Amino acid sequence: MKRSSVLILLLLVQVVIPIAAFGACGGGESQGTYAMKLLPKVCDTYLYSDIQELRGDSDLKQIYESYRDNYAQQLDELNVSIHQLDWVAVGMEEDEFVAIYGGDIDADEVKWGLQKDGYTKSTYREIELWSSEQDGEQGFFAFVESAVLVGTEQIVKQCIDVVAGQARSIYDDAEFRGLIDRLPAQRFSTSFLSDKAIRAATEDLVGPVAMGISVQKLDEENVKYTVEVKYEDESDAQDGLADIQNWVESWFEFEDVRVDQKGVFVHFSGTTPMSNVLEQFGRGGADAFETDILTVQLASATFFADIHSGWKDIDGDDNPMDVLTFDDNVWGRTKGDTILGHYYPTAIGRVSNHTLSISTNMFDLDNQDNPLILGPRGLPASDVEIQAHAIWMGLLVHDEATYTALAGTTDRWQVSPLGGENALYLNQMPSSAITYNGDTYTGRSGSYCWVVGKNGVVYGIYKATDGYWYSGFNGAYP
Repeated sequence: MKRSSVLILLLLVQVVIPIAAFGACGGGESQGTYAMKLLPKVCDTYLYSDIQELRGDSDLKQIYESYRDNYAQQLDELNVSIHQLDWVAVGMEEDEFVAIYGGDIDADEVKWGLQKDGYTKSTYREIELWSSEQDGEQGFFAFVESAVLVGTEQIVKQCIDVVAGQARSIYDDAEFRGLIDRLPAQRFSTSFLSDKAIRAATEDLVGPVAMGISVQKLDEENVKYTVEVKYEDESDAQDGLADIQNWVESWFEFEDVRVDQKGVFVHFSGTTPMSNVLEQFGRGGADAFETDILTVQLASATFFADIHSGWKDIDGDDNPMDVLTFDDNVWGRTKGDTILGHYYPTAIGRVSNHTLSISTNMFDLDNQDNPLILGPRGLPASDVEIQAHAIWMGLLVHDEATYTALAGTTDRWQVSPLGGENALYLNQMPSSAITYNGDTYTGRSGSYCWVVGKNGVVYGIYKATDGYWYSGFNGAYP
């Protein structure tokens, strides 16, 4: 798991809506307590998510789906399905992070996948530790009792130290426990931030030494936020009263607001419609989708600006008005009979072959800002036309000469620029991409097909329930 993925998760849950719950665990101990006893005391941020609780509440379906989508890539790396996952805890300390996954996880299956992906097994305090370096970042996996730990080396080992009784856990921290105990007992969300984490989250607050946040579901339409903030002394708490209220109320519009100070603590509580929370998750997905558009557009344009060979229309019958003539086209051909030139990373290659456009008067009924994708004759684009315009992600992700062949290939993932040509336009395939982009071998499948249209415009498109293709964010990510 990349640190960037965890940071996105933290942004979703730390300030906007920290989803968590404390459900039952074996031996009468809550899952939340069990997670706290695994994380080292050095963590300045703690987040706990009860996936099982979210999955079982229809009112929280969209939040569960957001978690499912955000964890999809990490779970694929673990060979674990979201349906096997019961809870996730995240701990962070400056540049160190760890995610702990709990549930009905088959450790042998996970280890088999790690071995297949080239991870190296070692031991630390007699516990298996798996590691691998990918894209310049080193990841570590460990198996502790009924949980899987994923993160950076130092903090993963510190978790093992806690289990071995050689280090204190965050559960042993009196300040942490004191704040958690001040939050309502009935809650489906809990987060803890130290002074360092608060400073990283916002510049609007000065002086807090720790903060606890919880969310209660009041009914199917409303939730209640409670924020407890500890200061160094009563004077600082008094000074921070208004700042806390202004900061929390910047998240949503609240009703039934109560703000008060008691000693070194400032208390905030207020209710907000569930729709505000769900909308916020939608905006998070929309932002990720827009980032993918910019990233893929730049990669495609840069690929086109460079000179490549290796593309070949084998039968020489390409006709922009007939996409069935493109099914023989290959990339990665080393036979020496291809022509150097400027191509887009698609099956149809040449600029003139790209004909997809967007309608100006036909839109998705469920997402009315999203226009219909049109084919070369101005009619709704067919699946075959979409496939012809789909970006071959292997050409953007893989280094030169990684996947080439004398005759070339029609494989959209196991393909690369030829030796000596520019390459590595993307660090990895966007998790939003579908099989048309070459997703078959990655174990993932998103919601969007990334295509190159007329004039080289890149679109992120999806197939709606009416069977047609539309451009834009459809409300889900990836």
